Amino acid sequence: MSKTLGIFVMFALFALAAPAQGQVVAIGASNTDGWGVGRAAAWPAQLETRLHADGYPVTIRNAGISGETTVEMLARLDSDVPAGTRVVLFDSGGGLFNNWRTGVERGQGPRDIAAIKARLAAERITVIDVHTNLGMPPELLQADHLHLTPEGHARVAARLAPQVEAALGRK
Repeated sequence: MSKTLGIFVMFALFALAAPAQGQVVAIGASNTDGWGVGRAAAWPAQLETRLHADGYPVTIRNAGISGETTVEMLARLDSDVPAGTRVVLFDSGGGLFNNWRTGVERGQGPRDIAAIKARLAAERITVIDVHTNLGMPPELLQADHLHLTPEGHARVAARLAPQVEAALGRK
């Protein structure tokens, strides 16, 4: 085997073994984005670290945008969820809050959420609903009582890890 062919084979094998980019995508608004703590401390990054520690070589693409409505989440769904995505972590709560905050008609949010889930289901993508503030004690929320502290983000990541691992299947 020539040296060039050997190098090509080595790179091809490495590419096959590398985790797929965008294998998991997190969609949401400010808590997904990491408002007040930064993306590195937000639950998608903390969840990715946890999954790696559990032996899952997966990349979580954080598609959270602070202030985003459900209308905007639906509008950019195709660009946020690349081909090869297996799981979408969907935090719709912030989008619904932002709908209210920006005057989006009340019934629009549920329609957008249903459309997002239907499009993902049509692509055979598992959707896991994320409830960032559900049952969150006040000490895990920032002073505004809406956004998570780094510890609150860690709690969300811990809650999601078993669900994501089950959706991904065996390591």
